Amino acid sequence: PSGRKSTYPNVQFCQATSLLDESMMFIKEHDFGNSFKERSINSFITLVDEWKGPNFRFVDKRMQEAWEGTCKATHAFTLILIERSGYSHNSTTTMTVKTLQDIQQGGRSPLTLQAAIALNTAADDIVTKWELFVPLGVKRLQVAL
Repeated sequence: PSGRKSTYPNVQFCQATSLLDESMMFIKEHDFGNSFKERSINSFITLVDEWKGPNFRFVDKRMQEAWEGTCKATHAFTLILIERSGYSHNSTTTMTVKTLQDIQQGGRSPLTLQAAIALNTAADDIVTKWELFVPLGVKRLQVAL
């Protein structure tokens, strides 16, 4: 979503879930030792780059705490992603943690394995935080309505 964000909790919640749901499903099942399409993780970068300020806060304290947990985990994941991945050889849409040397030799170096493990661990953390935030949001917003 782009443009002005609403300060109504149910709209904020819908914007957050519509932004991240597809990417959450992807990282929940993906092994970052394998390549992936950049579009699969773009929503995390959007969250980090654009979702800042008072329009992106929940008035409900418990929802805000859960949301902050998701955001912090997303920031950690994107930092590792930026540091440890790049585009696959001859591709502008597919990303990998493999180095050019890994690709040329047909294997994975210990550093590549560490990068994949770090991304998988960070992805698991986002999913865990998300799976706390979404049911809480659904419950809290049903009570508020």
